[in-house]
Amino acid sequence: MFHIMSYLLITLSLSSFVHHVIVLSISGHCPCSKMKMCKLSLGEAQQFYAVHQGKPFYDKLTHFMSAGRIVAMELVRDGKLACSSP
Repeated sequence: MFHIMSYLLITLSLSSFVHHVIVLSISGHCPCSKMKMCKLSLGEAQQFYAVHQGKPFYDKLTHFMSAGRIVAMELVRDGKLACSSP
């Protein structure tokens, strides 16, 4: 069996969504192996979203995600996409 990991960054302005993901994790539908609250530097946000570099929303996205604290999560599932239906 193999593991599939997804990474999720949520700004604290979306705290109700953070709560929803935590509930899904506890219920086993969206297992979270790591979670922490932190603040990204602009460089870290640019590195995380590098796949979107050159797209029209890239600068706004990286500045928004580095403007305040976020919750970073590592979601893991065995053999299927993280956060898939049970």
